[in-house]
Amino acid sequence: MEIHFAAKSDIGRVRSANEDSFLHEKLSDEEYIFIVADGMGGHQAGDVASSVATKTFFEIYQQSRKKNKTVIEAIQSSILRVNAKILKMAADDLSRRGMGTTFTALVIFKMRGYIVHVGDSRLYLIRQGRLQQLTTDHSFVEKLVENGQLTKEEAREHPQKNVLYMSIGAKEGFAPEYIFDFEILNGDTFLICSDGLTNMVADDQLLDILAKKMPEDAVEALVALANENGGTDNITAQVISVGSWKTLEKTDPQRVAVRRSRFFVPLLLTASVAAVVFVYLFYFHTNFLARPGSEKISESTLIATEKKEMARIELQPLNVINQDIKNNHILPVILVNGNFYYLKNNELSSFSFHTGNFNEKIGFSRQNIVPFYSFDEKIYWMQKNSKEKNLSFKILSADQKTILTLEKNDGLDQLRSAKIINVPDLSDDLQPLYADNTYLLLRNSSRLFIIKEWLSDDSILLAGNFIFSGNFLIGLKNLEGRLFILVYEEEMRYLTELSGDDFRQIKKVDLDLPAGKLLNLEKRANQFFFYFPDRFVVWDGKEFANYAYLIKENNLLLKAVYPDLTSDLRIGISENGEIFKLEIKND
Repeated sequence: MEIHFAAKSDIGRVRSANEDSFLHEKLSDEEYIFIVADGMGGHQAGDVASSVATKTFFEIYQQSRKKNKTVIEAIQSSILRVNAKILKMAADDLSRRGMGTTFTALVIFKMRGYIVHVGDSRLYLIRQGRLQQLTTDHSFVEKLVENGQLTKEEAREHPQKNVLYMSIGAKEGFAPEYIFDFEILNGDTFLICSDGLTNMVADDQLLDILAKKMPEDAVEALVALANENGGTDNITAQVISVGSWKTLEKTDPQRVAVRRSRFFVPLLLTASVAAVVFVYLFYFHTNFLARPGSEKISESTLIATEKKEMARIELQPLNVINQDIKNNHILPVILVNGNFYYLKNNELSSFSFHTGNFNEKIGFSRQNIVPFYSFDEKIYWMQKNSKEKNLSFKILSADQKTILTLEKNDGLDQLRSAKIINVPDLSDDLQPLYADNTYLLLRNSSRLFIIKEWLSDDSILLAGNFIFSGNFLIGLKNLEGRLFILVYEEEMRYLTELSGDDFRQIKKVDLDLPAGKLLNLEKRANQFFFYFPDRFVVWDGKEFANYAYLIKENNLLLKAVYPDLTSDLRIGISENGEIFKLEIKND
């Protein structure tokens, strides 16, 4: 693996001090780290924040890697520790109140890329003559752009374009943007820069320079152009090119092949970055890495396709269950392997679709104790303890022995001791979603929490990552032993798909579903099913398929749909409380 890089930081033509910082280090022949940070809070605080953030992140990351932590684990623990340190420095020194920084880091390990980002600094990828912004600006103006209220051109001139909703040091519970484990190709070039560059230089100008020049010449040209265009802020640019000189020369015939050192001595440190949940990547068929949200599927597509091919949902009443629960309020727990588990009058019962038999009085739910089942149908309980000073939850085995304790995060460390995990933004509305021998999934009103190796003493909280805006629904599917997590954010209209060893993001798209209350969603093979009270809608990953399933059964509407975690079985609950097996019938 051959890497060529250079960086430059400049005070600009207006500022009295440079609050940017940057860092690049080679950890081994197969591992490199690159950081840019853009400080805020004035000269007494901004330059300190960016400098401390870059140095602290690198030190903790390096220590973690020496302890055989994975790249992902090292990145996640490092960024949380950096945020905690900046918060403490501001709290301890009145002159540094309000200090903070953006932060964007790229780790290259064995030709795989790993990004952590907070703020409005940016990371671009130049591949096959195209420039793609990989990170998201965590600014309020960018939100307006995403919602269609501003154009990109209007955003560039907006007076509040630099007002951030997320930065390092802003608050204790925050959710950096992670982009993990994507492929890097020979000939790829990355640009990490502060907004002092991107506010002054348009994307087409960035591409023109990066396509023609090697890293050392490119950073000089970028900074010079930003100053020529006004230089209203500190300017930092770091350019990283992957591949041999011969490979890089072939990526654009206009490039001048001047042999440069692989190391460029830092002139001044820099950066800008921010994270809003979980913004994620996926590959187009061209293998170009797309920016999250770049694919938009509209409702008009659905309306057009509904007319082509239709099907209906046949509702088969499950009389044996309906008789059992008649006049009783039930709370479904899970549908897995053809077995439906539910609470009736706080009594845990189950019904097998394979045998048609009931299994009653499996256990009892008490106040503040909620049952849940694992993938292999072992029962566990979650107990809330709100009597003590700090809110906490215990995960209990079937015989009521404590397996794991979750406590509110103090911002210093995620894992304090074996079997006790400090959780960011822990709230009393926490709910268990799923468990298997490796992963435990929980959620509250704003976050999805994933705990890895939860049954062992080496439990790791993976889900500081997954924070979602507004109301969001989560759909789960275990396909041949691989768990897929789907999250649909109703207000933002984002669909996110997570999977893999550590649930790195596979896909995030802007998906305009039809109007109506979304009840549930699931993945089947390569299709995505969305369940509404009166219809099912199918999306094939690129466009809405040529059919939308409408429910036409005595004008009956559903209030809940539960897909089986492992099979094609689905059950629905009508508004009057009856339970049905749902079958798709093509007319």
